[in-house]
Amino acid sequence: TPLVLSFGGGELSAAQQEPYQKADRLAVEFEEHSDFQADRVRQLITFTPKGLARINQSVPAKSICELLRPWKTYVEQAVRAKLFLRRDVDYVVHEGEIALVDQETGRIFSERKWRDGLHQAVECREQVPMTAETPSEARISRQRFFQHYTNATGMSGTAADGADEFRNVFGLLVVPIPLNRASRRQQLATRCFADQHAKFQAIANDIKLRQSQGQPVLVGTRTIEQSGQLSDLLGGFGVVHQLLNGLQDAEEATIVANAGHTAAVTIATNMAGRGTDIRLCDRAREAGGLHVIGLEHHRSRRVDHQLIGRAGRQGDPGSCQFFVSAEDELLTQFGRSLAKQIERQANRRGECRLKVEESVRAVQRQAEQMDYARRQQLIRQELWRDNVLQTLVGEGKAS
Repeated sequence: TPLVLSFGGGELSAAQQEPYQKADRLAVEFEEHSDFQADRVRQLITFTPKGLARINQSVPAKSICELLRPWKTYVEQAVRAKLFLRRDVDYVVHEGEIALVDQETGRIFSERKWRDGLHQAVECREQVPMTAETPSEARISRQRFFQHYTNATGMSGTAADGADEFRNVFGLLVVPIPLNRASRRQQLATRCFADQHAKFQAIANDIKLRQSQGQPVLVGTRTIEQSGQLSDLLGGFGVVHQLLNGLQDAEEATIVANAGHTAAVTIATNMAGRGTDIRLCDRAREAGGLHVIGLEHHRSRRVDHQLIGRAGRQGDPGSCQFFVSAEDELLTQFGRSLAKQIERQANRRGECRLKVEESVRAVQRQAEQMDYARRQQLIRQELWRDNVLQTLVGEGKAS
């Protein structure tokens, strides 16, 4: 997603809201395969001839509102909002407004908006006050932004995972620095399950056992929705815990810093509180140190490494373990064959005794390659745009 500078805003009048509301009503009636085809991996919508006919028959009267774009796009964005964007995963409703969730960190960005009418489609769907679209005044990709620097350097615990991209895009080499103290972190074998329900039950049981032994546990979730579901389940088990999912931004560092106390259980979105030192008390160290649970693999291995890197820091004891289900988004989008294998071999409790680490890594590589291709496409588009603008400026000066 490029960085976009925009101005404007304010609420829409009733007449201005009408196209979005009409598109939302139509999207509710539309049926997949009959009216449209959906590519869930690329999040693309393609209308069938039947769907296009219904769109053309429902064009709003021009007197209702001066449309900002073709009517088909309004309907397409309404369908995308219904099909792809999930509350407490991609966005939250906070104080009567739609606030976007950063998929990498789980943090809430109240001042960010989707473009091209998608934000208004979500506002309409959630029945919150609809805001005016904000036209873009300027834009630049992060890659192009950093390429403007004469010199660039940085440090990251997971830079090695992106070494090829650092070299190809920025011309930067990644130099590994040896650990200050040898790592004592133990990575336990991944456990896999046929469905989310069985996986959540197993995680809750594991947390309850470790807490009874005094070991602190940090659970990394991919979404805010998952963190809330696990919190509710642990509450039913009587497990005292702290919840950090991006909605408690002010207390983030404090909550994470206390995650190393004896029998502490902390549920956080994967990247919440990164950079915060989690210090172990003596009793927690004796109980095995911080245990990190990955509730679900991220599509980028770097994020997984950033999560498990919280355990076993500076020579401390610690451990980590990932839990996988056939219903995880990574598998449903990129690893259907692995998901089916897990489902076939699961026992009556829903658990499957498979060694899936290498298979999951292969699936992650597919997702990483697709994301890398998207970033490269964004750079190419921006270079083309820059060339066009320079050509127009040159022609203007010549005339």
